[in-house]
Parts: sequence; structure tokens; C-alpha cells
Amino acid sequence: MIVDTAKGMCASVFLIGVTAGTAVLLSRSLGPDGRAAFEAATFLPRLLTPIVQLGVGEANTYFQSREDVPFDHLLANTFVLSLMLGLLTAIICLPLLPLWLHYYDSTVLALASVFLFTIPLGIFSGGLLGLTRGQRRFTAFNVLRVLAPTLEMIVIGALFVTGRLTLVSISIVHLTVAFAWLAVQLAILWRPGMLSARPDLASLKRMLRYGASCQTAMVAEVANGSVDRALLVTLLRPADFGQFVVATRVASLLLYLPHAVGNVLLPESARRSGPQAVRLTLYAVGVNAAIMAVLGTGLFLTVPFLIPLVFGEAFAPAVLPAQILIVGLAADGLASILDQALKGMGRPLYSAAANWLGAAVTVGGILWLVPTSGLTAAAGSSAAGYALSFAVLFVFFWRMRTRLLVSVPA
Repeated sequence: MIVDTAKGMCASVFLIGVTAGTAVLLSRSLGPDGRAAFEAATFLPRLLTPIVQLGVGEANTYFQSREDVPFDHLLANTFVLSLMLGLLTAIICLPLLPLWLHYYDSTVLALASVFLFTIPLGIFSGGLLGLTRGQRRFTAFNVLRVLAPTLEMIVIGALFVTGRLTLVSISIVHLTVAFAWLAVQLAILWRPGMLSARPDLASLKRMLRYGASCQTAMVAEVANGSVDRALLVTLLRPADFGQFVVATRVASLLLYLPHAVGNVLLPESARRSGPQAVRLTLYAVGVNAAIMAVLGTGLFLTVPFLIPLVFGEAFAPAVLPAQILIVGLAADGLASILDQALKGMGRPLYSAAANWLGAAVTVGGILWLVPTSGLTAAAGSSAAGYALSFAVLFVFFWRMRTRLLVSVPA
């Protein structure tokens, strides 16, 4: 596991540079208003895809790790579910876009409509990524993690240098890279007879049964992590929303390390005994807490200089929200490790409870404080939600640890 985690950490370090580079290019080219417009156009599919996918990725990882369901059945079931769930979601949400994006013009609405119909693509790609992780092919998994952002940054860089980086051009790049990424995933997983795979009702029921329990946790996790932007895109004017997007992007740099660990922890927890999984999780949380304390402190102290220097003086108002979010997202990173471990140990509902509590705090704080206090209140509400989720998850995990280890020799 240490080797696989090291691979994930290397991929995460690389991703930090890639995503930071992309964020800088977009922010400098589009400014606060344009940055907000791109986020508004692409946000809904990124929000809804994990919510409506019924735990397909986690189910694929779980059953592939345990070798309980044949690969062909998992693949065919994933394809059918992706089409049905994705298209239905896009059709339902399409008439609601003008109400949700009432601050934005017809171009943004048109792009948002197109991106809605990428939800089936996102679900299917997530399912394929779950199969790759379930096969414990962590090298391929990490290559796939960095591939799409890297391709996107290269093309965006070329457009930036040539002065052609606009809202429309970056949207076209985003779509093209998504389809290219899916093609690469299929090539990596390719095996003879894959195209003739057919859905299997019995295995589909098993996938949905496990996926539904994971989905409860996933919806809560997404709500806790994204509800702030879902509300702020309609509560704040584009210039202010653009500031919050940059603040979030900077603070999110802390999440790459714990996410890399969590990607390995779920399949490892699924195949180990309860006491072994608990000890492994405790070690992962402890190491990550120490590392993130150092990284978080450094990032907190440098953002007053970093944001104006890198993103431009126009984004100086994002400094204080970014500092507040750094504290909250440090807690969220540790929570993500506990989340993946509990899913691997068959306890996804613990994660759901913790994240719903965190989301409730975030929503309440934003609706109550943002109309009068703006960006600072938005960041504080989000950070409070993340911190509460981690605290509740840790209590759940510690109680499980006590039950499992009380009679087991160290």
C-alpha cells in the first residue's frame, strides 16, 4: 500500500501544478466576471454527476476488489445506468437553468445547456475509473487522474499565448478533453469480447444495493463540498462569485494528498479484516494530519502575497476567504480519508450522516450571513461545515475502532 500511496502522492503533486496553472491562465484571461461565467456554465454537471450516479464508481471498486462480480457485467451495467440516469437528469434540469443562472447572459446559458448533457459521460467515466481502482491498477489510475487536466492545461496554454482564450474556446477544449479521456479509459480497460458484454440483472441489483448505501454518503459529501457554490452562484453577482471560485481553488490545493491516500484506502479496507483496516486508517490519518499542518500553515501565510501576484490584483479580495477556507479544507481532507476507509469497511452511512450535518451548517450560514457579510461569511460558513463533518466522522470512526480493537492484541 505504501508504494501505491506514493504513486498517488506523486500524481497529486503533479496535479497541484497543473490545476494551479490552469486556474491562473483562466483567471488572468477572463477576469473575475469571466471566471465566474465559466464556473457557472460547468458547475451543474460537476455537481449533479456524483449525486445521480447511484454509487456506480464505488460499487465497481468494491465488487472488482473482491472479485464478486464479473468485469463484463460491471462494465455493461455501468453503461446502461450512465445513459438512463444522465439523460434523465439533464432533461429535468434544462428548464431550470434560466432561473438558477439569472445573473448570466445567453452565451453562458447556452454553454450550461450543452454541458448538462455531459452528465452521462461523467457517470460512465467515473464507473470506468472505479473498475481501474478495483483492479488495483494504481499506476493506470493515477495516470488517468492527471491525463485530462494536463491535456486541458496544454491546450489552454496554447490559446493563452495566441490570445484566443475566451469563454467559448475554453468550453470547447473542456468538452473535447472529456471525450478523449473516456477513449483512453476504454483503451486501458480493453479486453477481448468487451463490446459484446451485456447487462446482468442479478449483478445490477447487487451493484445498486451497495451503491445506494454509498450514494447516500456521496450525496451528503457532494452537498457538503459544493452546496456553497451552488447557492453563491445565484446569490452573488458574477464578480464576487469569481473571487470565491479563486479562493476555493487555492485552498483546495490541500486536498490532493488526502485524496491520493483515500483512493488507495477504499479497496485496501475492503479486502482486509476490520482490525487491520482500522489500524491502517489511523496511521493514514495521523501521517496526513502532520503533513497538512505544515502545508496548511505555509499556504495560509503566503496567500496574501500569492493570490495578487499569481492571479492578478483584481483577485485581492479573495485573500481572506482563501485563508478561512484553508482551515476548513484541511479538516475536509482528513475527513475524506475517514470517508473512504468507512466505505471500504461497509459503513458508508456514517459518512452520510456527518456530511449532511456539515452541509446543513453551510447552508444555514450562507443564507443567514451572506446577504449582509458577503464573501467572508460564505467562506466561514463553508469552513464550519467542513470542520463539523470531520469531527462527527472521527467520533463515528473512533467508536468503531473501540469495538473492533478492544479485544484484539496490538
